[in-house]
Amino acid sequence: MLPAISFLSGYRGSVGGYHVYDAFLIGSSDGVCALVQKIVPKSGRKALGAIKKKKRLLPQKKKSPDWKLFLKGYCTTFLIYGVLLLGISEIGRLLLWPALEDALSNSTIAAILTCIAIYMVMAPFYRR
Repeated sequence: MLPAISFLSGYRGSVGGYHVYDAFLIGSSDGVCALVQKIVPKSGRKALGAIKKKKRLLPQKKKSPDWKLFLKGYCTTFLIYGVLLLGISEIGRLLLWPALEDALSNSTIAAILTCIAIYMVMAPFYRR
């Protein structure tokens, strides 16, 4: 599939670890910049330049490669969300499933509805 077509169609194949449409986007960046230069008025470009200049003058935070902090934060987040998701699944398994089995008198449908309900409650927490 051609890079341009893959970009437009949403195809996310990869070649050598790079997404196929990355080459298309990188290759077309000069044309896009030229188009933006034509469309944006001179005053707008000056304003953008001033903003860039202000950002360069602000004191920059030094990025420290402190792996202990990173791993501590990652492990803490993993633990909190892991316990939360485990609790949600156990509440569904121990409370919701038996209640639905009694109400529906069909264990297969009750199990399917319980599974759907558990995953719907868990879904907001999967983004982390």
